[in-house]
Amino acid sequence: MSYPFSIFFTIFFLLMSNVHAQKNEQTKESILYYFCSPDSAFVGVKDQLGNIIIPATYRAGFNYDFKHPITDPVIEFQDTDVQPKRKDSPAIPIGDVYSREGKFLYHAQFFDNGLDYYSEGFRRYVDGDKIGFADKYGNKVIPAQWNFATPFHYGYSRVYTGKWTRKYDKSDEHWTVVPDAPDTDIHMINVKGEKVSPLAKQQNPKDYFSDGNYYPYPFSYTAKEQKIADQLNSLEVLGLIARLRFSDEQQDTPRLQFEITEWPTSRFPYYTLQGYQNQRAEDDYIFTVSEDGKNIFHYSFFITEEQKSLQKWIVSELEECKKYIRNHPNAPYRFDVKKHLKEWKNK
Repeated sequence: MSYPFSIFFTIFFLLMSNVHAQKNEQTKESILYYFCSPDSAFVGVKDQLGNIIIPATYRAGFNYDFKHPITDPVIEFQDTDVQPKRKDSPAIPIGDVYSREGKFLYHAQFFDNGLDYYSEGFRRYVDGDKIGFADKYGNKVIPAQWNFATPFHYGYSRVYTGKWTRKYDKSDEHWTVVPDAPDTDIHMINVKGEKVSPLAKQQNPKDYFSDGNYYPYPFSYTAKEQKIADQLNSLEVLGLIARLRFSDEQQDTPRLQFEITEWPTSRFPYYTLQGYQNQRAEDDYIFTVSEDGKNIFHYSFFITEEQKSLQKWIVSELEECKKYIRNHPNAPYRFDVKKHLKEWKNK
């Protein structure tokens, strides 16, 4: 038996409409918002359909955005009932971190009165009395195994084994870690969590120098990735802008260097390149580059701030440089701003 074409079209239309309806429902389920309890005392998370993903059991006295969807790969709450395993332990849990499906993932390490920041794509988390590292998608990429650890910097973290404790300064506000047992140790790890020993001597001009020792240059790239890094490292103007405000009293000549610290994912299809000034990370010199290397943007920590293209950001910074040189005509690292402005305004 044969059917008129219109019947096949109708059936196809109904089937596709059902598929689109299911996709729309899934889309609504994936759009998440923070919401308050009826008395506005607690906060939780629900989807656009009203399904509660995380019950409102967290105190609402923090800076939650109730108007806009949650766009981060993980959901964070500032407070937690968990306390450090030892009163003076440097591993201090704070906040609860969940997946977007509502699964609890970990407690972050306390830092700067809140959850630990991400540094080079990783943040510290606490499990018991130990610290490990998680990525931006909630994966525990390096298991918790150290009594303390510093954020990743230039591809390395300094980790502390044995028993360590917090020692506060006179203000009782800032603290450092001090050994509390004879069998303590400090060493470097790479982003794989592997212990890295210092070199006998420097082998590469880009080897990492820390506490009197050199460690192997930690970054390695494919030919494509090297080309992406070279795009920024070859731009003389970035180095000129970065060093302008340095004084001639500083011992080392300022040198700006870019390295890839994060790779493209399905949620964020860009490389992240961190700028280092004499191997010190500079927050103002972080750029994102599309996978094909054709589009470069200046990275802003503030979601309300426009993500400027490389060209727009350079022009804006050069305008600031012009003002600075006008007010500091003898700046030791002044340069011909007018020449570079003309070049970049015409790109």
